[in-house]
Amino acid sequence: MLLKEIGRKIAQAFRLARAADEKAASSIAAALDAKAEQIKEYEKRFEPEHPEPEPLPMQQVIQSLAAYGFSTDEAACAIAKAMAQKP
Repeated sequence: MLLKEIGRKIAQAFRLARAADEKAASSIAAALDAKAEQIKEYEKRFEPEHPEPEPLPMQQVIQSLAAYGFSTDEAACAIAKAMAQKP
């Protein structure tokens, strides 16, 4: 009878320890997740801004022609004529 009671108490102690371990582990995991999110937000402040994409060569030509007073339609027509003349 005494051994049975001791065995029961030991089993109860193990159950309590396991519940405490699970509770501690879940709270530690939650704290680490929150800290990781904070670090991620902090690092975002130091990321460089995305540079503007390089214009395509055709866009550069049209922009250059526009800088000299050609409209985009005139520039497009001039480019189309020049490309049509190539063999």
